[in-house]
Amino acid sequence: MNGTGGRRVLYLILTGLIFPPLYAAGATSELWGRRGEKWRPDSRLPFFGFAGYHCGDDPIPDVPAVVKVTDFGAKADDDIGDSDAIQAAIDATDKGAILVPPGRFILDKPLTIKKSNVVLRGAGPRKTILYVPHSLQELTPLESNTDGGTKLAYSFGGAFLSIEGKRPKERGVAVVEPAKRGDSRLQLKSTKGMKRGSWIQLNMKMNEEFGRHLHADCCDAGEGTMGFMFSTVAQVKSVDKKSIKIDRPLRLDVRPEWNPTVSLFEPSIEEVGLEDFTIEMAGKPKQPHLLEEGFNAIQLIATVNCWVSRVEIIDADMGIKLDTRSRFCQIERVLIRADKRKLKDGPTGHHAIWISGVSQENLVSDFRVETEYVHDITFEGMAHGNVVRRGTGIRLNFDHHRNAPFENLLTDIDAGNPDRLWASSGSGHRGPHSAARSTAWNIRHSGGKPALPRKGHFPQLNMVGIKGTDKENGGKDNWWCEPLGGSVIPVDLYEAQRQRCGR
Repeated sequence: MNGTGGRRVLYLILTGLIFPPLYAAGATSELWGRRGEKWRPDSRLPFFGFAGYHCGDDPIPDVPAVVKVTDFGAKADDDIGDSDAIQAAIDATDKGAILVPPGRFILDKPLTIKKSNVVLRGAGPRKTILYVPHSLQELTPLESNTDGGTKLAYSFGGAFLSIEGKRPKERGVAVVEPAKRGDSRLQLKSTKGMKRGSWIQLNMKMNEEFGRHLHADCCDAGEGTMGFMFSTVAQVKSVDKKSIKIDRPLRLDVRPEWNPTVSLFEPSIEEVGLEDFTIEMAGKPKQPHLLEEGFNAIQLIATVNCWVSRVEIIDADMGIKLDTRSRFCQIERVLIRADKRKLKDGPTGHHAIWISGVSQENLVSDFRVETEYVHDITFEGMAHGNVVRRGTGIRLNFDHHRNAPFENLLTDIDAGNPDRLWASSGSGHRGPHSAARSTAWNIRHSGGKPALPRKGHFPQLNMVGIKGTDKENGGKDNWWCEPLGGSVIPVDLYEAQRQRCGR
């Protein structure tokens, strides 16, 4: 963007002021109706209203500042690395926001936050600039691995800003009676230690039968998914001697033969934020696919109730990754673009926004991707209940990267050119691109017939309000497609579901 007009558009994007009202003119879906009168908890249309910070119930907090990175030796606008000073400020702060003042600070090493209740805050995008001159591969070289040396680990993770927790324990008490998708009560061998308000984790290990259920009994899960542990988190609403009632409908059946267990859930890291800065990479040409050298901006690992807000990312291989059972995190008002990397040379990065590793009910909102990545928006690895909403791009693709991501929502998005809308990837041994009930609602585009998902890879797919698709209700994959002239009410299914259920 250039000039006053471009700055004005950037402001509107980052402040979330350019999106349409919830109930604009348009047609209604048979899955929802106008205000949810046709919906029920066991519907093929999942419930997405728990996504986001504190399950979407609270705004991201304004955490009081307690220290500046300049107090630890960081200095703006010179050629000296600032990572050690910024890391020292992080390590010395038990609680509160760490300020990075206006200016250009050099990240010559990755930064990691491994504690709760800490915020790294700049003075605003394009005011505070965190500049990355060297890739992770240049700083810590790795040999390419697997498949005859055709992949590099930094293509899949590592970042210059990481919030890093620990995977929770998954041993618990047995579930002794079956429960159906849409139910909210679990019969347990014992409810000892559980009470109203407790958070619990339901765990089930992948096998062939469970994997097929994940795919709505339309197809197998793929050998590469076998042995993976599925887990999902909920809050206890009531307890009796042998059962608990949880605050949300089950997304899957629970069957004793799948050895389901319930354990108390205790996050290892929460209430951490990254906000109000630009992270700019050196702009070196992107390396070939799967050999990206690690100009990776942000990753969240095993995090709960954390956030990234008002951040601009430039010339990155990877923009933002939510991984390893990250839950109820919020990514908002993010702009991802290229500057020195040029689209004429092909995609300028690998993954722009990536949700993986059984991550649950995270919210990505008010975003813009001003370039093309190999994968713009990615769901992978049993990620479920996540919502990507109110975003724009120039040629977005909705990459479903296998290993059974299911019941994720894309809503109120302008995808730009739709010719690669559902372009998806991932190794074939990990099963179809998506498990059951991926949902796209009110996806606008620049015209023409949008590219469609691959048949046989998106069981019980819901596509509502996408102009240029064909109406469909049935067939082997049991797709539900309602074009509705490309105009659907409600505009934003996430917001409508929250209103319908009083959230």
